[in-house]
Amino acid sequence: MVMPPLVVGIGLLLLLGQEGYVGQLAPTISKWLFSPFGIIIAQTYVACSI
Repeated sequence: MVMPPLVVGIGLLLLLGQEGYVGQLAPTISKWLFSPFGIIIAQTYVACSI
């Protein structure tokens, strides 16, 4: 099954954003989301066909 990039992006924002579950527990992770490192992680997840 393949998820559209829009759905994956919204899911990552809801999970890792400043108001998300992981973002509230570890604020440093939510800072990485909008950095080049976060972009690489998001693109790798979307490109992966698992």
